[in-house]
Amino acid sequence: MSILTSCKWFIRLCIPKCFSDDICGDLEEEYSTIVHSTITQSANEKNQASMVANAWLIKHTCSICTHFILSKNNLLVLLVSVVVISISFLMILSVFWLSNLADARVLSDVLRQQWLAGNTYQIFLEPILWQSTFQLLSKPVDWNMWFYQPAIIYALTAFYILYNVTASIGISIIEHLLVSIILVLLPYILGNTLFFFIDIEMIKTGPIVAFMWLSTLYLIIPLGYQLVNKIKTNDSCFT
Repeated sequence: MSILTSCKWFIRLCIPKCFSDDICGDLEEEYSTIVHSTITQSANEKNQASMVANAWLIKHTCSICTHFILSKNNLLVLLVSVVVISISFLMILSVFWLSNLADARVLSDVLRQQWLAGNTYQIFLEPILWQSTFQLLSKPVDWNMWFYQPAIIYALTAFYILYNVTASIGISIIEHLLVSIILVLLPYILGNTLFFFIDIEMIKTGPIVAFMWLSTLYLIIPLGYQLVNKIKTNDSCFT
């Protein structure tokens, strides 16, 4: 495979098709002009000129691809993807850990206090959670624990609301992002409110935490995927 062919393939990989054909055509034309300008030169000069032309081609290919890859939209897509994957992993790991927790006495006093105050995110700071990560992931999965009816109902309702808002109003990406964040955080806010106003025993917090966490887990990946697609199909992140 020639350098020109490789560069054209890389450009088509990194750049939308609506731009890649024209860019590849211009790049190939300029590259051919540089190469053909060495026809009357000696073999040694031709080799040197060919190396210069190849270096020029590689440099411009990298410059063009970097310009598109590091665009505002692509960086936002990367940020959304990293956040969604990270939160999903944390939620899945925590659900695994709590479902396999045989003795609540292993929890620290600080976590117990924070948990009953509604600050369930404190579990992510528990060393024992991270120490048992590989052990948890090696255990068989009980699929029943991933289906919680109130969380499913809320997630479906949230999807319906967002779909209708998007279809009827035509909101911008930033507005779409804000609505998505609100829908994801709302179960957590509701759970915190219950913890704040009602004195709940540790062993009875399961349904509330399940609603808070599983609602987030049901929503974050599909909403993140929807947001990424919306970003990709828009020329600007702010329109």
